[in-house]
Amino acid sequence: MNKDYRFEVYTDYSGYGDKVFVVRYYDLENVIGVGDTIEEAIEEAKGNLEVYLEYCEENNISVPEPTMHEDLDYSGKITVRMSKTLHKLVDERAKKEGISINLFLNEAILQYVSSVNTSEKIINESVEKISANMQEAFEELYNYPNLREQLENNRVENLWTLHNNLKLEIN
Repeated sequence: MNKDYRFEVYTDYSGYGDKVFVVRYYDLENVIGVGDTIEEAIEEAKGNLEVYLEYCEENNISVPEPTMHEDLDYSGKITVRMSKTLHKLVDERAKKEGISINLFLNEAILQYVSSVNTSEKIINESVEKISANMQEAFEELYNYPNLREQLENNRVENLWTLHNNLKLEIN
């Protein structure tokens, strides 16, 4: 069986608020790895993949073959040009953290890309929760006869009007 499954690495935060790296396989979303460093997360994910594939084989569970993607042509190497001042700052920060410039830049890029994805996820989850809460609130408000009439007749233009009407209804 081909074991060349593609994966993504992103940052997340543990239940204790510590930053961790997470590896998730694209074709096997339930197989992950977590670690304090990218290398630890990848190593754990590979070990978990082995265990998962062995389990599936022993129990005659079919496993999807790795999906081939166009971007497999990427070598993982890029050339980055920066000012001497920025180069010095990056070098100093990497030394302070006890890591190479390469690893420092990888983590910085990963953190940026992950934060964008995490922010989008948080925003989407928040919008869903707010929508659900508003739906629940409107269902509750529908129990007040005067407000029900206003809602049915579209006389509530905004939430502030609704809030004021609710205060009148309760008092």
